[in-house]
Amino acid sequence: MKKIEIHHIRPLVNYYTDKLDDAWEKLLTIVEIKRVAKGHAFIEQGDIAKVCGLVLSGSFKNVAYDDPSDERILRFTFQYGFLASCQSFNEQQPSSFAVVAMEDSEILSIDNKELVELCLAHPSVITLGLLFSQQIMIDHEHHSKVLSLSTPLQRYEFLIHEKPYLLNRVSMTDLAKHLYTSREALSRARLKIRSIERIQKTT
Repeated sequence: MKKIEIHHIRPLVNYYTDKLDDAWEKLLTIVEIKRVAKGHAFIEQGDIAKVCGLVLSGSFKNVAYDDPSDERILRFTFQYGFLASCQSFNEQQPSSFAVVAMEDSEILSIDNKELVELCLAHPSVITLGLLFSQQIMIDHEHHSKVLSLSTPLQRYEFLIHEKPYLLNRVSMTDLAKHLYTSREALSRARLKIRSIERIQKTT
């Protein structure tokens, strides 16, 4: 396997911090580049998570399948984002969701057990792990906030203000699954907001 040098992933490194090159060098000794095709899972729901990863290119969604025809999207992850099912690995329990590629993607795949051993041997790597995990916690907090809102209109308005990039990167169908509403209800909310904006421009 070709060794990955830190200069190969400098944009990813700088996305998190430019002060932990030594920790990154150690982390790179246990990673491998992996390609995940659109629609394929990096982590499967129902399996104990053995890996985590960092997105070099592409995008992913955390999907919980209540049944084959009903899915809830818990989180979207784009370039440089962290992919993990932390609770699954920590508790050695099946993952409650799958991590699925939304397009052909490339990631740095990390074996969870090797990562734990590396953190024990080199505490500086723990700091990187905290930076990665912080991103997941922030996304979880945002999702909890949006679900606390009562109507599809309020939830869509929240995305416009808090995560506008999702509107250009994610389909209406997947946005509806993320907001726990129907595509039709979300479309009506979008039309209402556009109608209000047109009225405001003419007054």
